[in-house]
Amino acid sequence: MSHDKRFARPLRPRSRKHLSKASTLTEAMVLLVQAIVAKILEIFNIPLSDIDAELPMSHYGVDPVVAVELHNWLSSDAKAKVTVFDILQSASLNEFGALVVSRSEDLTSGICQHGAGNAH
Repeated sequence: MSHDKRFARPLRPRSRKHLSKASTLTEAMVLLVQAIVAKILEIFNIPLSDIDAELPMSHYGVDPVVAVELHNWLSSDAKAKVTVFDILQSASLNEFGALVVSRSEDLTSGICQHGAGNAH
């Protein structure tokens, strides 16, 4: 199983403060995927070495009940408008992370503000 070095130290699931520091959409996605990985590790008590961000969350046991928990957490912490269906049907953790970033009001507006501040 391939192991992405970016996940050597996953973020705590309550990572809103860390996510707000992202200055690009790519950086936000990496931080968000790290937070999702941390949440999966917490829920399923599996080792980090078993996580491959190119696999779907269902591979790790994410079912509708867990998807509701992830939905509630992402709605609260990332202000992301994702559905339980989005969580269950995403092709990979990376793809889902990109989707969450694109649907997060906090992340997209924060990155736009960072970018506008850097333009001066």
